[in-house]
Amino acid sequence: MRSWLVLVVLAVVFGGIVSRQVPGFADGLAARATHGAPAAPATVAAVAFDGKGLPLAQLRDAVATRAGSVLDDATLAGDRDLVRATLVARGYLDASVDTAVTRLPRGAYVSFAVTPGALYHVGRVRVVNARTDRHPVVTIASGDEALASSIDDARAHVGAAATAQLRADRARATVDIDLVAP
Repeated sequence: MRSWLVLVVLAVVFGGIVSRQVPGFADGLAARATHGAPAAPATVAAVAFDGKGLPLAQLRDAVATRAGSVLDDATLAGDRDLVRATLVARGYLDASVDTAVTRLPRGAYVSFAVTPGALYHVGRVRVVNARTDRHPVVTIASGDEALASSIDDARAHVGAAATAQLRADRARATVDIDLVAP
């Protein structure tokens, strides 16, 4: 994945050198883009994810921007949110995602720069308002990874109408959970 980023950086640097060294080069590109009919929308040539320990298959599945698709700012913004949501669901509550787009004549190269942050773990788990004649099975425990699916499973075991209230402690990278029965 880093090789795509290196290629994108090299293409940008090389493009900048060529446009400075060859008189009229940048002007010629601009003229071709604006002469006559409006420029066609850019087609995505490649999509890359840059970051350590990323679930690449899940991130690729989450985004709509793919090689061959038309580059669209609204789609990129939605994809950035989807990448972050995918990481938050995996316990990376402080994840951040930025996008970079390099437009070349062959197409646009899209890079998602991902900083997952710390993997959060479950701190304290409490069941609140549970009926005294029924003892719900709590399927999550202190020390478990704070995965959205695990928290939702624990909530469902308390009751169909139960809710999960979360409090994150960023200093300890933990999440305290109150499973509230109706």
